[in-house]
Amino acid sequence: MVQLDHRLLHEARRLMTGANVHRLKEMIFVYVQAVQLHNCNWPSHHEYQPEHDVRLRRYIMEERITCRS
Repeated sequence: MVQLDHRLLHEARRLMTGANVHRLKEMIFVYVQAVQLHNCNWPSHHEYQPEHDVRLRRYIMEERITCRS
């Protein structure tokens, strides 16, 4: 079972602006969906697929770096 990273979700929501709201909402949705499908033993998600988790984390990291510059 994979646990949702609530801190990751919180950080993503904190970075939301009018310019990126749709992109971030989509990334959050697919991350949550991937965890839920894995935890429900959905046939094509027996093995957790971390690419959505990684994509969201990378976006947050890049936004932090951009904001500090």
